[in-house]
Amino acid sequence: MKTLSAFAVVTIVICGEVTVTLFGIAAAIAVVALAYMLLVDTRCRTSASSP
Repeated sequence: MKTLSAFAVVTIVICGEVTVTLFGIAAAIAVVALAYMLLVDTRCRTSASSP
């Protein structure tokens, strides 16, 4: 029974680590995408305003 509870704790910890890692990756992708969109938007505006 003790082995089972230890296994459960390890599983929960690993799942938590994976969730945090996936959340971090998703956040990084979102930040990069947002920065890229802002960069492209600024570039399009400047090129459109200049003759």
